[in-house]
Amino acid sequence: EESILDSLRARFDRDLPYTLCGQICVSVNPFKWLPLYTDERVKEYAAADNPFSELPPHLYAIAHAAHRRLVAALEAGTPPSQS
Repeated sequence: EESILDSLRARFDRDLPYTLCGQICVSVNPFKWLPLYTDERVKEYAAADNPFSELPPHLYAIAHAAHRRLVAALEAGTPPSQS
């Protein structure tokens, strides 16, 4: 518990509000404007082969992974599954 809070605090102090805990993305309100949702950021995550290992945690990484799984399932002719 304490190590999770320490990690969240350290990332918060560096203006990184997103933290991955396994497959869960935890967000801490930064209480200020951060350039987290720019067109450049969207392109950065969309271009990454594996944004979870190449880039800092972000909601765009989750969206990117979900989109890839959906496209792969549709191309294979199988209905997307929940996981």
